Amino acid sequence: MMLYKLIITFDARDGEAGAGQRFFAQNIAPLVQGHGRVYVGEIWWTMWGEIPQFLGGIIAEGSADALRELVRTDRWQKLWEEFKSLVDNLSLRLVQEEV
Repeated sequence: MMLYKLIITFDARDGEAGAGQRFFAQNIAPLVQGHGRVYVGEIWWTMWGEIPQFLGGIIAEGSADALRELVRTDRWQKLWEEFKSLVDNLSLRLVQEEV
């Protein structure tokens, strides 16, 4: 079976360590859960090191189409713009994994 993941990474801004994490949990995750065939599968917070401080994985099984549909919605686009204003180095990439 193939899994497809949207990997979201970002760094917190100085003095605002929880803002991005809260935004993800309160806005991005509910949007994902309400979209149907996709779900938030993992959330990681880096304690130290030279890698992004936060990593979140949004997962779809069998096809990447649901993930592509999600990021094309007006609601996602609006939330993504707001998210960018809260964090640094925000990135999104689609990866495929065979399980």
